[in-house]
Amino acid sequence: MNRQIQDSAATAQRNWEIRPLPATRDLESRLNKLADRAKEIPAIPTSRWRAENPSACTPAQDVSVKTEAARWMLRVAKHLDGQTRERVLLAVLRSLDDLENIVESLDHGETPHYHIRASHAAH
Repeated sequence: MNRQIQDSAATAQRNWEIRPLPATRDLESRLNKLADRAKEIPAIPTSRWRAENPSACTPAQDVSVKTEAARWMLRVAKHLDGQTRERVLLAVLRSLDDLENIVESLDHGETPHYHIRASHAAH
């Protein structure tokens, strides 16, 4: 990895660390909107989707499953305290941002090349 990419990644990580966490009700609202939008994702030809993404699901199903996973992380976070709660909420926030970007690209007829950062909750 070249130095510019490393610096960019480090800056992005710092921005996440200092970003204020929204209230859980705001995250719930975003999750609900995302779930609604997932139902309206335009169909991508199956052969093109499968060639570019290893998932056996349609794009709408893929986003729906990941949205539900984020919803469960939020439910868990409500029962946590302190730094652990903040880390899980940060993971939910990152996942929401990723998923919203994916839905935006799907809305524009693009096939996103993505991998949701599965390690959010582990950090």
